[in-house]
Amino acid sequence: MKMNVVDDLVIRSEPAYTESDPTPDAIGLEFVRQYYTILSKSPGCVHKFYSHESVFVHNDVTVVGQQKIKNCIEQLVEANNRFKIHSVKF
Repeated sequence: MKMNVVDDLVIRSEPAYTESDPTPDAIGLEFVRQYYTILSKSPGCVHKFYSHESVFVHNDVTVVGQQKIKNCIEQLVEANNRFKIHSVKF
């Protein structure tokens, strides 16, 4: 790897990733797999995918923030709602 140092800035002359690294689509699909696995097996933990700025939308309900999202998901689970993936867009 060739490196040039200019003041405290390091410039690398190789790409940020290689062909052996997972593609963005592969990472996205793995995220979806993990999310829905946790949603179905441990719904009380799925809110950890969200931050205080996250937005969760289900039908006509929109909530913002990790705690409100947790409460909303708990209500959906208690109502025996089922979750089905129709499509994934990246």
